[in-house]
Amino acid sequence: MIVGGYVQKYEYEEIKGVGSIDIEKVEWRQIKIGDKVYRYPRPFEISIEVTHNCPAYCLMCSSASKCIYGGKLEGELTLREIVEILQEGKVLGAEVVSWSGGEPLIRRDIFKIFEHAKKLAYRQWLYTSGIVWNDRGGVRSLPDRMCEKIVEYCERVMVDIQHPDPYMNSVIMGRENIWQYQKETILRLKNYGVKWIEAQTVPMKINWRHFDLLCEKLIEQYEFDRVSFLRFVPQGRGEQFKPWLYLSPREMYELNKMLRRLQKKYGEERIRIGRPLNFSFLFDEEAPISRCRAGFDAPLIQPNGRVDSCPAWKKMPDHLALGNVREKGLIWSWVASPVVQEIRSFVGAPIEDIRHKFKGMCVNCPYFEKCRGKCTAQRMLAYNFDWYQTPDPQCPLIEKFYR
Repeated sequence: MIVGGYVQKYEYEEIKGVGSIDIEKVEWRQIKIGDKVYRYPRPFEISIEVTHNCPAYCLMCSSASKCIYGGKLEGELTLREIVEILQEGKVLGAEVVSWSGGEPLIRRDIFKIFEHAKKLAYRQWLYTSGIVWNDRGGVRSLPDRMCEKIVEYCERVMVDIQHPDPYMNSVIMGRENIWQYQKETILRLKNYGVKWIEAQTVPMKINWRHFDLLCEKLIEQYEFDRVSFLRFVPQGRGEQFKPWLYLSPREMYELNKMLRRLQKKYGEERIRIGRPLNFSFLFDEEAPISRCRAGFDAPLIQPNGRVDSCPAWKKMPDHLALGNVREKGLIWSWVASPVVQEIRSFVGAPIEDIRHKFKGMCVNCPYFEKCRGKCTAQRMLAYNFDWYQTPDPQCPLIEKFYR
């Protein structure tokens, strides 16, 4: 198949017909690769990390991103390779592409990348630290022209902000005065008419007790559309600092109570609790149970071409990756990979079909059918990559169970 002048690695023929399972109405499609027909869930989003270089040096960075002034790192996806990924994403049915890193804006061809995505009718979401290199070996806020072009191409902009106190925000993100630069970036984006601006925050021991002030600052003072709270994964640089960052089950419980209260104050649309982080169903009957969607949406493509089922998997051994776009392409990785099929077998299958495979305290838990042991990646990292060992190491019920 030739799309946009590029020859794809395989011939794909889409076979019409959709269905759904009870994971928020997943849309099933069929596609033919060679002589075999595969059934797969249409990904609403694909996520591409275009670099693992970054002017910030965050303690919790799951990529262990380098901090090399102005440099493109060896082995990063080329523009042509990214275009091929975008084309295959459209074959799969993706509507959104999210750009992250590292810091995606330090790639010199980033706006060429955005332009190709625009031509393919993608909605584009940008994840950024809010800073880039200056011309003196340091960092600066995003310049006017860059902000103007971001607003032109990107429907949503997400900025990493980790603490309401500027000094502590600098400590966590590894850059002196980073809040001052971020503030300039935020105001500049707003001046150019950004449609949606969101903060991305990772709860850790050193910041979680300050989220009331953070939300007040960002939502009330700077009029952010949303503050999203994402679970810390002890991988990359974050693994090194785990003893100082990783929440205990008790802290996870108190954090969820705080975040649920903030949702009721500002609204669930403006305070988002990420799926792996959300344990609020344990104490609030009105709170929905947010299940793992690994293998059902948002495949992650790393700068070396590796494809993972979600960002929390990206430092796991290679045999747990879905594939590599440089070897078999995105479509094969999302549709035919034995790893993705195994993931879907326990994320989406009826619980009674797979209950016998699970081990540990979750098996007899009343929430097990819908919770499924919460975050698969956290469990695998905690239990030597065992898919079926439970519980989630930060589940608030652990302390209750062992008392």
